[in-house]
Amino acid sequence: MEKANFCKEVSAHYGIPLVLMQKIADRCPIVIKKDLSFKKAKLLAIAFQSFGASISVERKKKLSPIFLEFSTDKNWRVELESSHLRKSPGGTWQIIGRVRNIWNEELVDLWTLIQLFDKFGDLIAFEEIPLPVNPLSPKESSPFKAIFEGDLPFQKISISFKNASGKPLSVKDSREKKDWVEMKIAELEKITSLLPPAILSERVPTPPVMPQPSLITEIEGDRLEENGPEQISEEIQLDEQETQSLRTDGEIRSEIEEISSDRLEEHEPEKEPEKLEGLQEEPETSENILPVIEKEEVNETEEELHLDDQTDDEPEEKIGGLDLDLSQPDEADQSPVRSPAIVEEKKGKEPTPYPWMDEFRKAIAAYEKKGQDPFNVWFDHLRKEGKFENSYHSLLTLLSYNRFNQIHSSESVLENTRKTFNLSLSNDLSIEEIPSLEGTPFFSGEIWRDLYFRAIPKLHEVTRRILEKKEWDPFDLDRLIRIIPHMTERNSYRTIRFIHDKIPEVTIDVSPLPVEITESLYRVVSRLGVVNPFFDHHQGKNSMGDLKIQTFARSAFPDDPGRVEEPMNQLGAGDEGGPCSSIEPWCQHCPFESFCPKLYTDFNPSEKGMVFRS
Repeated sequence: MEKANFCKEVSAHYGIPLVLMQKIADRCPIVIKKDLSFKKAKLLAIAFQSFGASISVERKKKLSPIFLEFSTDKNWRVELESSHLRKSPGGTWQIIGRVRNIWNEELVDLWTLIQLFDKFGDLIAFEEIPLPVNPLSPKESSPFKAIFEGDLPFQKISISFKNASGKPLSVKDSREKKDWVEMKIAELEKITSLLPPAILSERVPTPPVMPQPSLITEIEGDRLEENGPEQISEEIQLDEQETQSLRTDGEIRSEIEEISSDRLEEHEPEKEPEKLEGLQEEPETSENILPVIEKEEVNETEEELHLDDQTDDEPEEKIGGLDLDLSQPDEADQSPVRSPAIVEEKKGKEPTPYPWMDEFRKAIAAYEKKGQDPFNVWFDHLRKEGKFENSYHSLLTLLSYNRFNQIHSSESVLENTRKTFNLSLSNDLSIEEIPSLEGTPFFSGEIWRDLYFRAIPKLHEVTRRILEKKEWDPFDLDRLIRIIPHMTERNSYRTIRFIHDKIPEVTIDVSPLPVEITESLYRVVSRLGVVNPFFDHHQGKNSMGDLKIQTFARSAFPDDPGRVEEPMNQLGAGDEGGPCSSIEPWCQHCPFESFCPKLYTDFNPSEKGMVFRS
């Protein structure tokens, strides 16, 4: 019944034969052929919604060219769960993914081989990466990441997995492939609210419409006449750049624009149609050309909000058809200087959010003078004793230490650095010359020694390239450091701060670097009142908890926000002797005791506020 009423109403309003309208409605879904901009897609969808139609606006995703080698139909050893290609603002390419052991036995020493090919199929770069989880037990997963620098003209990426001996493993491809992504209906409701209620509620008969220029090009119009109505609902492939998939005939589209304009003229003041026309007549020639390889994921929310903001700004200047007449201003309006002065005066009186900030800075400075971690003490002692041959040697030692430091600073990390200190400068070092090393939670001592031996060329290359420049942008330096195997983002940022403090030949502005938020640090800032664990959850970068903590650190130390990391991590490490333990902290032993409000002491704020994504 609803479909019949819908067909009759559209047929009556737009002059479409009822038989043709019923034939179109029976096709599910009905796909419009014309590429539309984001604004036009939503506007056209609203017009159909007003007649009771069910609307689905979809965006075409461009899949990244990542192919899986040794993918078989049976006897799988591992399963590729996901793979993503991303490009940083500085031009570095990252291939990130996750692999799972689906074999009934434990897999040891797995490696990922990633190869890049140009448009001719020639190999231009490759990278071998050991999986960080080793051994990989059945049903367990491990992430992997490869980084490629430079402007590489690649067209294809291949991924394969092998064991330590080089034998490839059969892989099952379980990656989710979505060609189309449906937009949220809530975004359509925002545009619906801009239209007059009369258009959405009343069913006013309209006179027969005159032929209008169709949105379909002349070539497409001729093709429709040749193919007939049977070919009306062909689906097309759209770009990712603000083009959408909608559904119907070209004639319907052109007449819907006209009927929308006619209804606005009947029910609203003269300037009201101009608002709608401003949205409908957006030029389609301004769409950007897609690059050869794009990110797979696009932040749809930001794009949609940006478009909505533009839509909302236009009608505000013409609400109710009123114009701003400044030809006869009142006397009170002739003194434009006073208002800014009042606003400036109010800003000057705003209280600081943390009245104890000065005391906090003094406590951090006192902590830094009181004691340093063992590596800093050892490093400074070597410098005083003249053990470093040159700045190259000292920088290479910093890089080696931070690569060894996979979890947190410990005696085993420093011990590995001491063992390799006198050997690191050798250019022809053999693996037999490297002493046995302490292992990590992921690698045994023997494997960790082998991985260190393989990383030595990259350690030397990065050391040399860093010293070639006197000034570095921190994020450019981060991208360079992370070409060292097993150098994570956390390790890289820590290394940059070490270089800033201990290598005078290199100048780095560390103020933009974010603070690493751990459970210990989150617990301390919660009890200081910087975040509320019930509302300011930390779910990664740009979450509410992350933004508040980063802002607090920058307000405390604008030149080096990372100064808060070590003191607050040590104070919050209750299991290792820190006073700010999970429950019932020992406040009398804390340097913040005199000004800390001591909030949330009856439970662990980190368990409530730190939300870990699976």
